[in-house]
Amino acid sequence: MINRFLTVAFVTIALSACSQVEKEYESPVGYDFNKPELIKMPSNLVEISGHTFANSDKETIYTIQDEDAIVYSLKPDGSVTSETKFGKHGDFEDVAIVNNYVIILRSDGTLLNFPFSEMGVAHTSLVQELPNLLPKGEYEGMFARSDSKEIYVLCKKCEADKNQEQLSGYVLQMSDSGGLTAKSTFTINTASIFEKLGSKKTKFNPSALAFNSQTKEWYVVSSVNKALVILDESWNVKNVYKLNSSLFNQPEGIALEAD
Repeated sequence: MINRFLTVAFVTIALSACSQVEKEYESPVGYDFNKPELIKMPSNLVEISGHTFANSDKETIYTIQDEDAIVYSLKPDGSVTSETKFGKHGDFEDVAIVNNYVIILRSDGTLLNFPFSEMGVAHTSLVQELPNLLPKGEYEGMFARSDSKEIYVLCKKCEADKNQEQLSGYVLQMSDSGGLTAKSTFTINTASIFEKLGSKKTKFNPSALAFNSQTKEWYVVSSVNKALVILDESWNVKNVYKLNSSLFNQPEGIALEAD
């Protein structure tokens, strides 16, 4: 089942993808990036910027549309089952669900949340805005681990990484009331990414991340670099896979279904 939904995760943001692949691209074990399942999204979801699953529900995908303060619930065929508005327009980049809260990442590092029980409500007023938890910068990728109630956020462009061969990440701890506190930091060696890609580039700009609980590996996607990076649990780079831009023209989200 994980294979099916990893494919969906990539394809939902590749709406203009062609159906033929001229070149064979290497894929991680258990996946085939050359033959993804294409799911056509409705017209109001033309720029999905993040999506996730909730708990053990394998038949509902929760997603956000860039700039629209709405969390949508979808069936695997792309049909919308509910919409919940949580505020005004903004640059929203990712969504996660943990500890019965829906968490939204804004590009400036501000996090917002509301109770999961509000999903399906047309316009929720139970929104908490949690600014100043992350250093100033640009952020696109976030993941929530249900086992530890930790929120992982990756920098896309942060001052700490300027002129450095690294990418900074931050771990936040969620309380039972939905509050977040800074817990720890980590870095990813970007030089090792480009070494495996055989590229001289030095900037890696992640757009999404997810944790594979079966293999204990992190999956990081970069839309700009057209790559999927697989790292171990300590953020050491294991493998890097190039993505076919004809199929994955703007990969900004990734989600793996829960065990």
